[in-house]
Amino acid sequence: MGFAAAALFASCVFTSGLAAQETLNGRVVDSASAAIPNAVVSLAELRLATTTSNDGTFAFDGVPSGKFTLVVRRVGFASDVREIVVPNAGDLIVQLSATPFQVEPVTITATRLPTTSLRSPLPTSALSEDQLRREQSSSLA
Repeated sequence: MGFAAAALFASCVFTSGLAAQETLNGRVVDSASAAIPNAVVSLAELRLATTTSNDGTFAFDGVPSGKFTLVVRRVGFASDVREIVVPNAGDLIVQLSATPFQVEPVTITATRLPTTSLRSPLPTSALSEDQLRREQSSSLA
């Protein structure tokens, strides 16, 4: 009788563990409902991350039941952070808002050792974002 009870208990624990695993699906879109590919979608507490496909969809398999923080990021868009409850999350639609961002200047040097632009023996120049856009046709190759 003891063995049968232990086997029954083990099968209940194993089965309930399987039932607790969910698939979380969603889609990331912009304000015009167009898909946003290559957005990074993560579940913070589980340390899981994925990227959206070309049609903006993402999926996490094997998500346990519970409350989680869903974080969605993409360059050029404001991040979206929200709390979700699994298994009741359903198919998520995450809408990101376009946000302009500032690009920091990039210094490119051709010396053998790293150096600051002020100490460089070579001539240096800094290009602003507008200058980079105007000079897009320039190639260093």
